[in-house]
Amino acid sequence: MRRSDFLLGVTDWVMALLAWFSFFVYRKKVETGIFDVDIVLSDTKLYYGLVIIPTIWLVFWSILGLYEDVRRKSRIRTLYTTSIGALIGCLGLLFSVMRDDLTLQFTSYLTSFLAVFLIHWTLFVFGRILYLSLIKVLIANKVIRFKRGFITDHSITIDDRFKNGHIVVDSKDFQKVLDDDETDNLYVMISQKEQINRLLPEIIGRSKKKALYIHEQSYALLDLNIHGTPSLRDAFITISTSPISSWERNIKRIMDVTVSIVAMMLLAPLYTWLRYQVKSGSEGPSIYRQKRVGLYGEEFEILKIRSMVENAEEKGPQLAQASDDRCTPIGRWMRRWRLDEIPQFRNVLKGEMSLVGPRPERPHYTHQLLEQNPRYSLLWQVRPGITSWGQIKFGYASNIEEMLKRFRYDLLYMENMSLPLDLRILYYTLIVLIQGKGR
Repeated sequence: MRRSDFLLGVTDWVMALLAWFSFFVYRKKVETGIFDVDIVLSDTKLYYGLVIIPTIWLVFWSILGLYEDVRRKSRIRTLYTTSIGALIGCLGLLFSVMRDDLTLQFTSYLTSFLAVFLIHWTLFVFGRILYLSLIKVLIANKVIRFKRGFITDHSITIDDRFKNGHIVVDSKDFQKVLDDDETDNLYVMISQKEQINRLLPEIIGRSKKKALYIHEQSYALLDLNIHGTPSLRDAFITISTSPISSWERNIKRIMDVTVSIVAMMLLAPLYTWLRYQVKSGSEGPSIYRQKRVGLYGEEFEILKIRSMVENAEEKGPQLAQASDDRCTPIGRWMRRWRLDEIPQFRNVLKGEMSLVGPRPERPHYTHQLLEQNPRYSLLWQVRPGITSWGQIKFGYASNIEEMLKRFRYDLLYMENMSLPLDLRILYYTLIVLIQGKGR
C-alpha cells in the first residue's frame, strides 16, 4: 500500500472515531435530556464502539476500493462514492449494532438514522475532500510525482517535458518497464503495425495496475477494440486496463471465496468418494495437476480429479475429444457433469482462479494461440475461471481454430464484465451441469 493510500485510511479512522463519539453524545442527550460528559464516558458501549465501528468502516471502504491509488481519485467521484457508501453503511449500523438501542425508545428509527447518517457523512466527506485537495496541491507542486515509462521504437518523437525523471526503453526491452514497481504510467509509442499488434496485447495483459497510454499514431494502427472509453490527452489515448471497477472486483473476490468454501464443505463427501473410485479403478494418483496460464500471463497448476488413464499424454499434449478413449469409465462419467473440476475451488481460494472468467489454457496451446492472434493475451487482464461465457456459448474446443472462436466470447465477456453477468453465467452453468453436457 502506498503511503498516500495509508494516510487516507488513517484519516477515515479518525473521522469514524469522531463520528461514533459524536453520535454517542447525541444518543445520551436523547436518553437523559441533558448533556453530561461523565455520563457519556462512563458507558462501556462507547469504548467497544470506538474499537469496532471504525474497523468495520475501514473494511467496508476497502471493499469499495477507496484506498487504491488515492493520487488518481476524483473529488467529485469520491463525494458520490462516500454518499452512497455512508447511506449503505449507516443502514447496516441501524439494523445491526443499533437494533436494540435504548435511544429508539425515545425517538423513531428515521430520526436515529438521519442523525447517524448526517454525522458520518459530514465527517467522512470533510476528511476526504480536505485530504484529496492536499494531494492535488502536492501533485501540482511536483512533491508527488507519477513516474512514466516509455516503450518506443524511436520513430515517434518524445516531447522533452515527458522525459524528465522517467524511463525510456526500446520496444525490445519493454519488460524492464513492466517489472519496475515504481513506474505508474506506461506510454506506448510504436509506429509499425505488426509490432504494435504483437506487443500491445501482452503489455495490456501484464501491466497490472499501471495506467496505460497509447500514442494516437500507434492507436490508429490498431485493428482491435479495447475495453474502455478512449480520451485524447497530450497526443495519447487513455486505455482502461481494469475491465471492472474496484468495488466490483472486490465483491467478486469475496463471492469467489465464500462460494468456494461452502462448495468444498458441501461436496466433501462426494469429492472423497470420487477420489476413492479413481484410485481403486486405475493406476496413478487421484489428483491431476496441469500447468495453465492465468492472470498477467503467469503460470499456475490447475487441479482436477484424474479422469483419464495414467500417462494419457505420453505422446505429447492432446486436447480432449467428444469420445476420448483415454477416459476411464468413472472419468467419463465425472466429465459429463464436470465433477472432475471440484478441486479447482482450491485454485479459487488461492487466488489463481475465479468462479467466472476465461478458461485458462496450457502454455503449449497459449503459444500457438498468440502466434495466430496476439490479442489472445488480452484475457490475462482478469483471473481465469472455473466456468466462462465462452464455455456456455461455444462449449469445449477440440483444436486451435475452435479455441480462437471461443476466444471471441471470452473477449466479449471482458468488454461487458460485471457482477450481474457473472451471476447469469453461473446460472447457465448450473443448467449445463443438470443437463450433463460436459465433456
